[in-house]
Amino acid sequence: MTRAEIHELVYTKKTRFKKGFTGDEVKSMLKKFSSVTEREFNIAMGTNTVLVIKGEVVYYHCDVELALVRCVEKRELNPFEFD
Repeated sequence: MTRAEIHELVYTKKTRFKKGFTGDEVKSMLKKFSSVTEREFNIAMGTNTVLVIKGEVVYYHCDVELALVRCVEKRELNPFEFD
């Protein structure tokens, strides 16, 4: 999957909360990436700012997108990508 396809997937996928993805929504999306394990994704996510909405952790779209890109491209975080 290309960067553009990942971007399209992440930003058009229906989510419970407008601000981002719940953990279950992320796990569901990972099923589209046969080459990406949940462990690899969690490592790629690293330490990110999250929201808590109605007691549920919500991951920002941009962080999910970047983690997926890094997993697919099999690379580390570039310094300019750090937020």
